[in-house]
Amino acid sequence: TSWTSQTLLAKELRRAQAAEKRDGLRRAFRLNADDVAAEVEAYRKHVEETVERLGRSHVSVRTQYFSEEVDGEGGMFPTDRQARMRCDSPAETSPQPGRVYALLLDVAGEDEGKRDIEGSLKTANPARDCNALTLVTIQNRENPGVSEPNAAQPPAFRLVRRWQWKGLDHTRLHDEIRRVSLEWNARSLVVDATGVGAGLASFLERSMPGRVIPFTFNSASKSKMGWDFLSIVDSGRWQEPRFDPTGEPQQSQYQQEFYRQLAACQFKVQDGPGQRMSWSVPDGTRDPHTGQPVHDDWVLSAALCARLEELDWLPASPALIIPGEDPLKGMEGKF
Repeated sequence: TSWTSQTLLAKELRRAQAAEKRDGLRRAFRLNADDVAAEVEAYRKHVEETVERLGRSHVSVRTQYFSEEVDGEGGMFPTDRQARMRCDSPAETSPQPGRVYALLLDVAGEDEGKRDIEGSLKTANPARDCNALTLVTIQNRENPGVSEPNAAQPPAFRLVRRWQWKGLDHTRLHDEIRRVSLEWNARSLVVDATGVGAGLASFLERSMPGRVIPFTFNSASKSKMGWDFLSIVDSGRWQEPRFDPTGEPQQSQYQQEFYRQLAACQFKVQDGPGQRMSWSVPDGTRDPHTGQPVHDDWVLSAALCARLEELDWLPASPALIIPGEDPLKGMEGKF
């Protein structure tokens, strides 16, 4: 059912409950997946597979299977959802043999910087967000110790490291991203190719052919990415490792910024059959403790991992080589 249908059903439920109070005649009957699963084994398996794939907190699971009403707007990443993103493993500090790595780049907006008369890039608005680069390793969700994902399961994305640049011209930014990509042997790089990001994405495609995946933000694509990222998070497939604040203060700081952005991120689902969702950290949001602006560059960078789900992460099968016959065989003494 669409979000609109769910809203209409909720209104009808309220009317039925109000009528029940007036005359005592029962009109509202509500069943959920557990009730049906107790009677139909095939349905129970179907629900379990759906919950495993999307997560119990996913809006479709809550509304369609468990008859739960959800708000059409509010905080996108409540504390229980954030908790699902954390894992106890320590963070990687260097590339590991056999690991599959990918990069996710959110490019700062067009007013991030401006040229002065000498041609140098100056920060136009220090409060704006930054170019945010996120490195993840693609893992087998069922067995994180296995480097390669499982064909039967969607992949898990484990955060490795983050980088941030503000006011850096795109030529130097390109060089930095390429350096990181080569250092970690990243198999793919998803790039925000919206606006000024289009030129950077094209530049990166030429220098790293076959690895760059451009992504253009618009209301439809961002909505889908938001829903897909929630599905990844709710199914436990986004994993934030532990950073040592004393050993890696910068990474620890970036991770705390990421959590603050998650807490500030708001969503609203539009009326209509498409369940289109708008989501972001509202402009002007400030950290209640420090008073500093809160942006959504880290969240957008992380959410780009949804684009990676469309790729085949399994290693290529070795080529089958059929040895040919020696053309000189059997010709000895015949010439």
